[in-house]
Amino acid sequence: MATVEDQRKDLPERVWRTMEFWRRAGGIYVGYKVQQARMAVLDRMRKSHPRASELHLEDWERHHRRAGADMYQLCVDLRGFYVKVGQFLGSRPDFVPKPVCEELQQLQDRVPPMDALETRKVIEEEVGNGRTLEDIFEWIDLEQPLGSASLAQVHKARIRPFPRQKSYQVRRGDTGFSIAKRHRTNTEELSRLNPDADLAVLQEGQVLNVAVRGNAKHKASKGGCTVAVKVQYPSAEGKMLQDLSNLRNLAKFLSQREINFDLVSAVDELHKQIKLEFDFEREAKIMDQIHHNLRGIRKQVTVPHSIEGLVSRKVLVMDFVDGCRLDEMKSKLAKVSRRKRQIAKRRILSNICEAYGKQILETGLFQADAHPGNILVRKGAQVALLDYGQSKQLTPEERKAFARLVLSMNSRDYETIATDLESMGVVFEKDGMPRLKARVARNMFDTRGVINPFSESSEIKQNAITKFPSDMFFVMRVVQLIRGLAYGMKISDFSTAKQWRKYAKKALAEG
Repeated sequence: MATVEDQRKDLPERVWRTMEFWRRAGGIYVGYKVQQARMAVLDRMRKSHPRASELHLEDWERHHRRAGADMYQLCVDLRGFYVKVGQFLGSRPDFVPKPVCEELQQLQDRVPPMDALETRKVIEEEVGNGRTLEDIFEWIDLEQPLGSASLAQVHKARIRPFPRQKSYQVRRGDTGFSIAKRHRTNTEELSRLNPDADLAVLQEGQVLNVAVRGNAKHKASKGGCTVAVKVQYPSAEGKMLQDLSNLRNLAKFLSQREINFDLVSAVDELHKQIKLEFDFEREAKIMDQIHHNLRGIRKQVTVPHSIEGLVSRKVLVMDFVDGCRLDEMKSKLAKVSRRKRQIAKRRILSNICEAYGKQILETGLFQADAHPGNILVRKGAQVALLDYGQSKQLTPEERKAFARLVLSMNSRDYETIATDLESMGVVFEKDGMPRLKARVARNMFDTRGVINPFSESSEIKQNAITKFPSDMFFVMRVVQLIRGLAYGMKISDFSTAKQWRKYAKKALAEG
């Protein structure tokens, strides 16, 4: 009988990935349906058992654990966009079963990386300009990435102290030694700057790169510093676009059978966004802009800055930002008193929320991927936001429409909340029902709400959402991820709408 690997060898990659996704995803879905039917029978049989409730929970926990392990393996084996979906679900303990979350949390930055030789090749081809890795970095850890995720992995390195360069035209009688001496360098550095030139045989008029010395403003400000090197997987883009096609079909199925929500529009928006995510030059520009935009709250949040001259479409070198991962904070905080632990958690959550409120409502340009793997905690509860591949720019109209909703969610005026939600472009199947629509608004755009789209009592099962504005999907995603963080920290009274009120007022005061 042919193994999965044998089948993979006999099929084109695209066909194999599609078949494998549906085989595994279908198995997980059918497994849950069978478990639901099984538990309905068992619950009736155990009705008079003294431990009926405990046995019910134990059976479901075992199933969730198995299903979570299957989901994790699907993501790791197929990679691509499935890793991003797994990361999102793993950061949502407020509605995803805890055993499933625990399995999927391993995806935050621990996806098996590509090997060192392949990583070296990508870096040298993208930003080497004829130089080797050793010419660019004093050292780089290729064996143990800082993190590896859906489309790239990140390595720690130290840049060589390098000067700025200029062009020099060889004159009659010049030698490699005389040119190096004239520019206060040595022949070894001159060779490194001109890997294709033979310094022993120079031609008059030949153009060489030489170091610029003696002028502080021309020195590379980042030379000699520790950096993070983000390297894109060579075949990731094609796989992700194919994955989104499979996920679109799954979203259509779930929208019709399980969730009364326009999941297809959300996947379509992700499809548009993911194409941009593979352009690291775009990511560097956005990251640098957000670094500048958040300068006013630098004590609360920090953002890396790209390194000039070491950015391409597939490689991004940036400041190295040290810190503790959010999911590792639990063990650190366990050493302090309960009171100090709660204060620290609130400060961390408040700083994360502040950073996103300022981005979304003040400029409209925001990092839209706030899962725990992209957030570090530093001294004094300062947070660092990483990874700007999934970023979004709201229009002034969208920003102000959301600002109005933020302000109305701070009131108990259900009619106004419902009106403001619909004015953003959210369309419901049924008219009226302002109280229900107000609850939907809070569930989607404020962490005070509670959302479980699979629950029979879910508001969107009572009044389906037939159309959802694509740009606002990413705003909702940020709120949902912050809600997941608040739930994980056991902070039940935290409100993004309340903290963002000052930014909403400022946005509407612009006129």
